[in-house]
Amino acid sequence: TAGTGAGHYDQVNATGTYNIAATGTTLDAKLRGITGSATNTFVPTLGQSFEVVKANAVVGTFATYKAPTLAAGTRLDIGYTPNSVRLYVTPQSYSTVANANNATGAAKFLDDVLQVCDNPSALIGNSDLAQLYNALLPSTAQQLNAAMVSMSPAIYAENVQAALALQQRLHNTQTLSDVFKKGGVALKGLYQEADIDSDGNGIAAKRTINGVQLSLDSEPYSNDWQMGATLSVVTKADIESQDANIMAKGQDVAVAVRKKVNDWMLGAELNVGSYDFDVKRNVVVGNASFKTYQNDIKTSTQGAALTASYGAGSWSINSGVRYNAVQQDGFSEAGNGLLKLTVADVDENQVVAMLGGTWSQTWKKSMWDIAPKFALQAEQILSGDVAMVNAKLGSQMVKATAAEAGKTLLRATAGLNFINVDGLNIGVDASIEEADGLSSQAARLIMSKSFK
Repeated sequence: TAGTGAGHYDQVNATGTYNIAATGTTLDAKLRGITGSATNTFVPTLGQSFEVVKANAVVGTFATYKAPTLAAGTRLDIGYTPNSVRLYVTPQSYSTVANANNATGAAKFLDDVLQVCDNPSALIGNSDLAQLYNALLPSTAQQLNAAMVSMSPAIYAENVQAALALQQRLHNTQTLSDVFKKGGVALKGLYQEADIDSDGNGIAAKRTINGVQLSLDSEPYSNDWQMGATLSVVTKADIESQDANIMAKGQDVAVAVRKKVNDWMLGAELNVGSYDFDVKRNVVVGNASFKTYQNDIKTSTQGAALTASYGAGSWSINSGVRYNAVQQDGFSEAGNGLLKLTVADVDENQVVAMLGGTWSQTWKKSMWDIAPKFALQAEQILSGDVAMVNAKLGSQMVKATAAEAGKTLLRATAGLNFINVDGLNIGVDASIEEADGLSSQAARLIMSKSFK
């Protein structure tokens, strides 16, 4: 509206249709300064707009737009709605808005593709660039930063971290206490829900795991050696964030060799896994959403562990050091042609130290013995606790990281087993896990049969 103080502006108000000729028309926005006795100051904020033309309908666009010099770090860009022409406060460079590590590469991408913003004709219509430009215009600084994070491969970094966490879940300290020292077979159903904080990377997510494990431990050989094998089938390993959904399934095979030395059981284990991930990603810019997707992302895992367990009465102490590795094949997304990512191969690994104690007591009954158990376990990530993904967005290289559990994870477990005289066991246990940036709950249903 017209006025003499800072923050006021002139407006053309048409009662009917406002027609703008396609050629020879110029919108020249000028800052006129404060006039008269006004002394106030005004600093526009990102996303703020000034309706310089208002009508029942606006038809056409100005052939030329001359932008004024605005406050340092900002500019005025032109935008059109069905019944108005507006000037929007936008950043001079999107790099000045990015306040998360995973947003900086996308900021450079926006600076590149929007170099044409002084040529409005390039930003009119329904092209991918025009739609992105019009979505960016009214966005606040917070919305812009969130948009740039969603443009980055942050969710794919979370995907790699999830593969590491899944591998650790299938072979963690908890599984060491399940070994049949005299041989046996077990079938376990697994379920876990984990809430993952953004941990500085801009992505908060929920991870859900469903699966079954079939394990077989041989009877000890005459020299106290023992073999073990486990097949894990993951029927669901989903990651859901505010703007993306990842669905995965796969399998893992592990073999172990163990040696009994007095009250100690020493062991070594190797495992390999293969998973397929399907991703649906929404790049959210203000109130607009741009979709990309990729199916059948191939991810493989390998691992090795050295373990040592000690049994004394109702107590067992389990410890080990584990190496986890993940390789994810590179790919190019489908979907929005402007915002789709070309993601490079990823090769990540970590080393985890494990220590846990389990107490179990058997109460004799006529038909079935009852055996409650309680356990406390800790896992310390010694190295490799951050997953990094590099990708190409337009002509810019963008990267993203994801850190899950920080350095230390604590797990508390309670369970109950029913055991008959033939060694058949039916049990259930539940556990909670806490770490910096992670909180999870898990449950297992176990059916097993010992050989002796």
